[in-house]
Amino acid sequence: MTNQEEILKIQTAMKEAKDRRSYERFQSVYLSLKGYPQREIADITGRCVKTIHVLFIFMICLAAGLNMMRRGSIWM
Repeated sequence: MTNQEEILKIQTAMKEAKDRRSYERFQSVYLSLKGYPQREIADITGRCVKTIHVLFIFMICLAAGLNMMRRGSIWM
């Protein structure tokens, strides 16, 4: 999938987001795909840099197929 296809997919997800938190997560990924650094994404979304960083680690692990939602992990 090309970067442009990913951007269109994220834009669609942002439009279909049912709650603010989901929208902000998609927005963070969208801004990252557009080339914004994590510090600027944090400023735009009103989140701290650490939150953005953890979100990206989570997204990378999901893309890699790792299950981070198992019992006993730091995510549960």
